[in-house]
Amino acid sequence: AFLLPTNSISGGLFVLYEHARMFQKKGHEVLLVFQDSKAARKITTYPGMEGIPTARLEDLTGSSPDSRPFFDFAIASWWATAYAIHLIPARHSAYFVQGWEEQFYEAPLRGYALFVHKTLEENFYFFTVSAQLKRYLDSIQGRGERAPATVIPNAVHPADYGPDRAAYPRQAWPDQKTKRLRVLVEGPGSQAYKRIEQAFEVLLEFKDKEEVDVFYVSSEGYRKPNWRIDRFFEAVPHAQMPGIYASCDVLLKLSSLESFALP
Repeated sequence: AFLLPTNSISGGLFVLYEHARMFQKKGHEVLLVFQDSKAARKITTYPGMEGIPTARLEDLTGSSPDSRPFFDFAIASWWATAYAIHLIPARHSAYFVQGWEEQFYEAPLRGYALFVHKTLEENFYFFTVSAQLKRYLDSIQGRGERAPATVIPNAVHPADYGPDRAAYPRQAWPDQKTKRLRVLVEGPGSQAYKRIEQAFEVLLEFKDKEEVDVFYVSSEGYRKPNWRIDRFFEAVPHAQMPGIYASCDVLLKLSSLESFALP
């Protein structure tokens, strides 16, 4: 059982969906459990998930103890899920740490970092996505004896990407001097560490609006009136993203923090 915070568009969740598919393909029984009681039970934002069973955490805790499924591993996937993973009956509890979650919170929310760090002191089986995160996890003094963290690196499917996949192709330009640069800004604007505000400040350096087209992809509807956006995409299903990437000349990604190098 994987305990996920919610069912939404997120790189970290997509990694877990991919792991769930691989486990099932190897013949294991897999259940994706969403901690958010309002989360949709059906996964529609990532391809190939039709055969993966899902549930909300309340579906398990609301049933009688005798009727609840018992798992070999219950795996937390975000600091808040680490506080609830004990609600899923299992022989072992694990924690898949995908990022520097302590650093996700900037003022005035820095206090949340204390709650994050507390989860890293617990006696879980730890999995993570990079050698740097492994060194950090292994350096934390926790309760009891625990095995070193295991690195499971992320990857991409290269065949899914390429210039021939452009979903918004441009007509041939009669004069290359008039070609407008197409720039893609990507990320939720409400998360400060994604630095979306700074990306749009950079784009203000183009004084002539005829020089550049701006595509903006966000997992949420948040945007500011002064952001110059020519085409806005919200909550784009994963399978449609390669076509947007291939339609643009430049990806402007100014995040101050990304857990792994895929962005």
